Amino acid sequence: MGLLEPMHLVLIALAILVFFGPKKIPELMRGIGKGMGELQKAINEGKTALNSAMHEIDHSTTPADTPIPDKVVEANPEYHMAETAAPEPEAAAPKPKAVPKTDKPARTTRSAKPAKSA
Repeated sequence: MGLLEPMHLVLIALAILVFFGPKKIPELMRGIGKGMGELQKAINEGKTALNSAMHEIDHSTTPADTPIPDKVVEANPEYHMAETAAPEPEAAAPKPKAVPKTDKPARTTRSAKPAKSA
């Protein structure tokens, strides 16, 4: 029990035949075929462009263990020092104060019922 059963397909084919007529159906199918071909061509071109861009990005990155040129170290002594210095331990953050839990619901500032005037 699929979405389109054979009887449904026959009814759709008859409706198309009545709506377009026997002379227009070949032109309609030819147009659909050309459109599908262009769509496939565009999809393949997109895949090719994406793969070439991914390949270019993959080969343009340098590995992390590449030595740093001496010119960079000479121009930026802080960079060299930061690389060789041991990391300083961070100061421990103060712990937040614990809030005691109560079984009572929180109080509201508004009164539950307005006062009745006589």
